[in-house]
Amino acid sequence: METEIMTLLIRNLLDNSKHLLEEFGEFYPFAMVVNSEGTVQPLNYFDGNNTPKADEYFRKLQYSLLQKDSEGFTLYKSYGIAIDANINDSPTGKTKEVVRIKLTYNQEPYEDCFVPYIIDKRGKVHFQDMHT
Repeated sequence: METEIMTLLIRNLLDNSKHLLEEFGEFYPFAMVVNSEGTVQPLNYFDGNNTPKADEYFRKLQYSLLQKDSEGFTLYKSYGIAIDANINDSPTGKTKEVVRIKLTYNQEPYEDCFVPYIIDKRGKVHFQDMHT
């Protein structure tokens, strides 16, 4: 069950990342949550600021994932956050554009994934091999 949930989250996060990258060339962090029925749903955060700093927005989004219901139980037990980021490629020293995925399973941190990508001249996104 754990592997299926994490695979489903990663697939949905990458699909949405690809759409946003092809449409806008970048994106703010966003989350996908697994609801009690096992369905993946998007979760976004908006506080009225149309141009937030990405790191500030990420912290607020992360905090919103810790919401509790009226009985004090955390609403979202498993979720992932996608972040459009740059990392240094150690062999070449060059910067790579990646989709960084932070995963949580049963309220416990899971492995972070990094998926390098390129956007071709036609604006199409091509993902490369995922790294953890």
